[in-house]
Amino acid sequence: MLRRTRVIGAASLSLALVSTLVGAGASQAAPGGQSVRFAVVSVTNISNDWTDRTQPIGSCKVITASVGCSVSASESIDQTVGVSLGVTKSFVSGQLSFSTSTSRTISVTCSTTDGARAGQTLVAYPRGKYRTYKVQKTTYTATRPTVVQTSVLLKAFDPKLNAYSCELR
Repeated sequence: MLRRTRVIGAASLSLALVSTLVGAGASQAAPGGQSVRFAVVSVTNISNDWTDRTQPIGSCKVITASVGCSVSASESIDQTVGVSLGVTKSFVSGQLSFSTSTSRTISVTCSTTDGARAGQTLVAYPRGKYRTYKVQKTTYTATRPTVVQTSVLLKAFDPKLNAYSCELR
């Protein structure tokens, strides 16, 4: 009797664990009686304070070295989220614990005088969270085996509110 209880207890523990893991992804109905689940896997936390040089907020060019230049700007910076295999940006953002806001307005003020040479440019960039990850799509069917697809490495950036870097180039 004791042995039977252990087996039943282990079986129910296994089922609960599988249910928890499967329940972590987004599920949706697909054509032909299929069910599809998405998961964000292989997440790498590159930085919580990344400077995104692909979205400049503002810039100025130094004309006279002794005078320098200044940048004062306010720009709406978009959250960038790579998607693949039919997953939505909002699902990936949620899995990465990103802000629910898809863009942030960032106000900057940068200036330079000392050490800046004529011809150099002062550029302000947004800072925020930067992650790399893959999307996994699992298709369940009643008639065929389960199919698992994994995307290439994707990238995401979530700008912080009023966080920026100024760079003299």
